[in-house]
Amino acid sequence: MTSGLADAVEAYRQLRSRWPDDWPGLAAVMRGVVTWLDAPAATACRAEVPRELIDCAEAVESSGRARARRAGEPAYHNRLHVADTLVSMASLIKARRSLLGTPVRGLTRFETICLLTMTVHDFHHPGRCNRGPQEIEQMSLARFTPHARRIGLSEADWALICDLVLLTDPVGVAQVHDRWRRSGLTAKTAGSRAEMAVMVTEADVLASALEFPGADLTQSLAKEWQTPHPELASSLLLEEGRLKFLLAGVRFSSAAADALGVRRVIREQIALIRKVRKAKSA
Repeated sequence: MTSGLADAVEAYRQLRSRWPDDWPGLAAVMRGVVTWLDAPAATACRAEVPRELIDCAEAVESSGRARARRAGEPAYHNRLHVADTLVSMASLIKARRSLLGTPVRGLTRFETICLLTMTVHDFHHPGRCNRGPQEIEQMSLARFTPHARRIGLSEADWALICDLVLLTDPVGVAQVHDRWRRSGLTAKTAGSRAEMAVMVTEADVLASALEFPGADLTQSLAKEWQTPHPELASSLLLEEGRLKFLLAGVRFSSAAADALGVRRVIREQIALIRKVRKAKSA
């Protein structure tokens, strides 16, 4: 495992040590990932975090806390998932910076948009699968739009964030990555909407694709789906379900994901599952 991926795993572990009873809030998570991105420049003091990032994080946190008090958040699509995706996106951004030789001078617009997208992408998620294309993604965006206006996100930035959130519908993720792979990482596509889309879909599932916290997240998703999708929930817990997820349910195509070694870790898990299955059948 690369050092970048090891850092992400440790961050996921720290989040779980505080969820839910000692939860610091998504604004604190946001400050943490931005400070980590700016290290070592930010070692003497905390990094300056753009106001819109903190305001968005606080809006999602407030909604999640209120929901938890009323009826409870979904077992998987909750504030912990949002925090996981912020850690995942920060890890991808840091790997991308290293590849591009980007100096540490605060967040770029590309990076800010990516972090904003992860913050709002599952806002007030109902805890079930889509009944139609991008149904839940559209609901999340409609519910967050008043907050986006209050926070003062520009129309151009909010429109881009909306486009990116819609692309996180699992049904369309493969198409996002196929388009990216055909285009190639060139000067024209680096920093483009297409690259953002790929990294957003990667950050959404990175934690689930790893052995830890992937196993725990599978249990959480199965619990979330138990009432609306009992057959799907049961299939998640099978060895075959995990193998199917790793083979077809996740896609990693960015240069940043390759630098982190994500696909290698996935291949190792697939090989281990197949080895165990072969031993059982022998």
